[in-house]
Amino acid sequence: MRLLLLAALLAARPLRAQDPPALDPAVTHVTTGGTWQDGSRHGHYRLIVVGSGWAPVTSRLLIQWMEEDPALHRFLVRDSRTVTVIADSWSLGPPQFVAGTRSVKATVAGTDPHTGHAATWSLTLGPPGQFSVSPLR
Repeated sequence: MRLLLLAALLAARPLRAQDPPALDPAVTHVTTGGTWQDGSRHGHYRLIVVGSGWAPVTSRLLIQWMEEDPALHRFLVRDSRTVTVIADSWSLGPPQFVAGTRSVKATVAGTDPHTGHAATWSLTLGPPGQFSVSPLR
């Protein structure tokens, strides 16, 4: 919830060079890539891993659809979703976009800090609000 509020505040006004960064300290990884098109609107994806706890750290993954606003020379968050398929008990690493696929795909690996079990998930990203997640075997 804090991250969504932060995104709304950042979208509300342009940042100046002298402004201090307003990044939530719980953000552990941010990856930007791929492109989406929805009618005349277009932009790119931002994948954000937010951590919580001290030791062990648990994570959640957020997908943001960033829309380009050429008139204002900036990007706005068009939509944002939490990937609830990946349980909060996982400690996630940095998401990575997969090159060379027809659709936009990304992966994220994680470790269950309680059991040490490792897993990787594949994300297929579509227009704003649309995505699917499946575990890689």
